[in-house]
Amino acid sequence: MRELIKQALDAVAWSFDASMAQKCEVYLKELLFWNRKVGLVKMESVDELVFRHLYDSLAPLPLLEASGLLPGPGSGVVDIGSGGGFPAIPLALALPRYEYTLVERSGRKAGFLQNAVALLGVADRVHILQVDAETLGARWQLATCRAFRPVNEALPILAGRLVPGGSAVIYAGTRKLLQSQLSELRQRPEGDLRIVGIPDSGNLLKGERNLLVFTDRSPSSFA
Repeated sequence: MRELIKQALDAVAWSFDASMAQKCEVYLKELLFWNRKVGLVKMESVDELVFRHLYDSLAPLPLLEASGLLPGPGSGVVDIGSGGGFPAIPLALALPRYEYTLVERSGRKAGFLQNAVALLGVADRVHILQVDAETLGARWQLATCRAFRPVNEALPILAGRLVPGGSAVIYAGTRKLLQSQLSELRQRPEGDLRIVGIPDSGNLLKGERNLLVFTDRSPSSFA
């Protein structure tokens, strides 16, 4: 597994900490153990776990930085419907300068997340909330989700959890599917919305992957 992880990390144009591969291996092995009884992610092989899930979570990092979507140090990041921890845990390992809140309503999945962040030694800056996302009152600079709900349902939830001027990043599949789901939005949030392809210089994703990026532009953003 370690060599697959190194291959995935090497394919991302990012300077990872020297311990990143080892931490990712600890995380993925723990996920594999829990996956047998909790059903955290869909996968048929270790290769699929590393490339389809870990690499997919990290591949957008250069794009997010170049686009100015990564907030300043000490900012808060929320991940909605965290499930098995993608993309939040890999991002938390790669970007230790943020405080993370992982929101998961399933008790069993939240239990895995609590265990994983403790095992990785990041429980001081990665916090687990076992609640329904719609009940959240707090707001964050950056919100993410992956395999949570269709975009037309996920976007309003994430947009409503942003501070003025904050951004939401939704990991998704094909542009065609995204456009179809966006057409079903009942009310479009006030802000900039764009679809951006996930960089895949290593050709490891084996299929089209995109990000839906939303930046809040509500009137309070300019107050």
